[in-house]
Amino acid sequence: MKKNVFRRSLSLLLGLLVALGMTSTVFAVDAQKGDVVFFVDGEAYLGFSDAYAGVYSESDDDAFLTSVTSSNTNVATVYKKDGEYYVKGVALGKVTITGNYTYKGQTGSISVPLEVKQVPVFFKSLKVNGKSVNLAQFPFGMNQKTKKASVKIKAPVAPGWKVQKVTARAYKGMKDYKGTKVKVTKKMIKKGKKIKFAKKYSNLIVFVDLVNTNTGEREGYSFQFYRKSPFAK
Repeated sequence: MKKNVFRRSLSLLLGLLVALGMTSTVFAVDAQKGDVVFFVDGEAYLGFSDAYAGVYSESDDDAFLTSVTSSNTNVATVYKKDGEYYVKGVALGKVTITGNYTYKGQTGSISVPLEVKQVPVFFKSLKVNGKSVNLAQFPFGMNQKTKKASVKIKAPVAPGWKVQKVTARAYKGMKDYKGTKVKVTKKMIKKGKKIKFAKKYSNLIVFVDLVNTNTGEREGYSFQFYRKSPFAK
């Protein structure tokens, strides 16, 4: 896949995920050999999400994967679906993922490290507009339709996590790329105070930036509220 095509695809994917409130953190590990870059995109969270493996070239020539392998199939396995490769975690631990490719008639291989992780639990509990949210089902984000001019998020953090900052922006539609900043504070999230969502806006995204006080790992949780559709219209 050509680099510019890959970047457009990844940007679109990130935008869709944020708009849907499904996740807030998408990471990629990659390695390069000459013009060829092999990457594993996304986190392999045990029992929740699989990572995507791909390749592209820095030049105008295409690179293609012929196979992808795991150094330890007891930790992570590789499967192919609709012509694409995915890495599935089967146990907690670290592995090396190797991509075998062809480029300009030549073959090669590149390896990257990958860690299969446990799904984190950021909050002791979570209530959105007074209703409890199943964190096992929505560990990184969620969305909710509403007609109200304000919303409430009550999310006291779980032990080992700290809220670094909270931000919120409201959008009028697809062409409203920047949106409008909405007032929200860490205290408002902790106590479940009202966050304004004026009816002239179609979508409101609230993002909670968290840090693990033991490891320093940074994560995030996104909330999206919408009038008609998760996609701004």
